[in-house]
Amino acid sequence: MISGDILAAEVAKLGGRVTPDDVVKAARRKTSPLHPYFDWSDTEAAVHWRRQQARQLIARVKVTFEEVGSNRPIRVRAYASVIGDDGERAYAHVNEIRESDELTEQVLNDIRTSLASVKYRYRSYGHLFRAALIELLDESAA
Repeated sequence: MISGDILAAEVAKLGGRVTPDDVVKAARRKTSPLHPYFDWSDTEAAVHWRRQQARQLIARVKVTFEEVGSNRPIRVRAYASVIGDDGERAYAHVNEIRESDELTEQVLNDIRTSLASVKYRYRSYGHLFRAALIELLDESAA
């Protein structure tokens, strides 16, 4: 895990705002404290990037269901990330998840984690942007 101080020092050198390209450029120097956090093998990096592209592709697939009680169609992601019996993470179709209490619980736990993250972000920034955040919450509830 990278120390916030290490990244903050590099960001300060870059003028306060930073892009991913800025960080990669700074990390290229073998003496940079950021250098060890990157995969510098183009072959390995390409494999990792293709896996990321596959994740993005899987996430784009949607299915349509009728909302219970209203017959209104809703679109959801067709696949969700779950942990299989072998302990490996994979993607299961929403129909398989709906038929499995174990997989349903995994997906609900992931949603709980996401909501906790939103809650943390709200608490972290709430004192700075309280009025704007309340307005956003009101808009999203409508």
